[in-house]
Amino acid sequence: MHIRSILPLAAIGACFVALQTFAQDTPPEPEQPAPPTFTKLCKEIGLADLVVTRTAWADVNGDGYPDLIVHGHGQSVRNNGWLLINDKGKGFLAPDAAPFRNRDEKIEAGRVSGFASTADVDNDGDQDLFSGAHYHNKQPKGADGTFMDRNELMLNDGKGKFSFTKAEQNPWLTEAAKTTSSIAWLDYDLDGKLDGFVANWYSNYGASLDCFQSELYQGDGKGGFALATAKAKLETPGQPEGDTLWSRPAYGCGSFDYDADGFMDIFVPIYGRQWNLVWRNKGDGTFEYVADKLGLDGDELRDGQYPGGRQRPERPFRANGNTFDMAPGDFDNDGDMDVFLAEIAHGWAGKSSDLSCICENLGAKEGFKFKRRLDLVDRAPPALDDNWGDTYGVWIDIDNDGLLDLLTSATSYPGVGLKLWKQGAENKFTDASAEYGLDMLSSHGLSIADYDRDGFVDIAVVQYKWPDRIPETKDLPHHQLSIFKNAGNDNNWLALDLVGDGKATNRDAVGAIVYVTVGKTTRMFQVTGGSGQFAPHSPRTIHIGLGTAKQADAVRIVWPNAKHTEQKIGAIKANSYYTIQQGKAPKAAK
Repeated sequence: MHIRSILPLAAIGACFVALQTFAQDTPPEPEQPAPPTFTKLCKEIGLADLVVTRTAWADVNGDGYPDLIVHGHGQSVRNNGWLLINDKGKGFLAPDAAPFRNRDEKIEAGRVSGFASTADVDNDGDQDLFSGAHYHNKQPKGADGTFMDRNELMLNDGKGKFSFTKAEQNPWLTEAAKTTSSIAWLDYDLDGKLDGFVANWYSNYGASLDCFQSELYQGDGKGGFALATAKAKLETPGQPEGDTLWSRPAYGCGSFDYDADGFMDIFVPIYGRQWNLVWRNKGDGTFEYVADKLGLDGDELRDGQYPGGRQRPERPFRANGNTFDMAPGDFDNDGDMDVFLAEIAHGWAGKSSDLSCICENLGAKEGFKFKRRLDLVDRAPPALDDNWGDTYGVWIDIDNDGLLDLLTSATSYPGVGLKLWKQGAENKFTDASAEYGLDMLSSHGLSIADYDRDGFVDIAVVQYKWPDRIPETKDLPHHQLSIFKNAGNDNNWLALDLVGDGKATNRDAVGAIVYVTVGKTTRMFQVTGGSGQFAPHSPRTIHIGLGTAKQADAVRIVWPNAKHTEQKIGAIKANSYYTIQQGKAPKAAK
């Protein structure tokens, strides 16, 4: 069998992606092992009795094993977030709600927290915690003078205990909560300090199209942030009646480098059949809107016609997608970032509703424009009056064979759920969910991580109980969280954790590019700052499927700093985790 190698993206959410490119002349290899099997685990590993909708992964106590952060049902509910410490791959300890307590200790009700994402914002070597509040009603202030419900940032003591940052450190502490839907981490100015782009949704859903401004916050490397939206030229002050830019209902965000110029760009999937936002980082501290030039704002069908003339056509700005997720990855092995768009489409909306699809990056010669490739994934579009699509999309090398596969997830509508799309010949993707034991009805909260560190990536997902819409779920537990444990196979693998110097380069190495050579094949990876709806954060470990190869023959790293410092490393043996500190040799895990 010929193996056409492509990029695996080993972990997402909220928060990284890994970009991998193979040479086109990959030599023939022996037949690969049978597909790995997956075991669905819940009570066996301590996950029972939690009503959950969202998941995120992060190693908060520094033991090398990714811990699990979950949130319950309802975007404006208190006492709704928990931290589950990973017991070194054996299971998860009792849920800890302490990171989601209220800043005002006199308020026992906890605080509103819709999702969480982690990053080393103070460059001290541990993961700090951002808690997003998807809430827009007027909020009272606590005894300390700050609002009770708002986005919060908490600093890690290195052992998984968190403390609030001071109000004067962060501008979001002095304002009431907005409808925050996600955060993307990036070092947009390459000063060695992580910055955060915060996506916001409607300000009064159902009553108007008005939305909160999505904001960029510039980090000081000590846990403090300053509002930088205006100076970075990311403001969206217009109205959706002829203006080029206006604040739109963002259902997520992500950062990655689509044009490979060394500066992280910002992608914002937009709900309400409005146009997506893509911001190109110009490298001078400012951004420019390019979604329309790239073809990522929406598909070309913009007449807004409804089937059968049911009502008057939609205006152009309301004739595209309900985009929930933008997942980047080089699926076609040509060395640039492609994107999977996860869309919910309504059959009754006809052409005024986009379909989920892979968007192919046409490269530098075409100005990095994207082509929608509905032909690549073997699935039928919705029939009239049907609802169809995805709310999550994750690229994953499911069996470490070097092929980039696609996981999608959706709930709320009949016939949708967790699906594995396995890539085969000519970059075509077919439904292999049943074959791999991953066919789950009505799934949500998708995120991935190698939680037991065996080299094969596992899956966290929630099965929704929604009998009114999906009768088949009426006997299921209410919003049950499970882990699909990947049993693996005989394929080899490599895992790399990059650590910046914390001075010129951010400690998380967000933005680093890694070139891995195996035989005649060179692959490219990039550590990115997250993508997706409500930040389905995943560890920033780079997972590399090696197939039958027993080592990586050479590694070259371009660190994300102003000088684009390069580091060359020799051969690295397969089947181990390695930490690579900037300027030092790889260190294998014990």
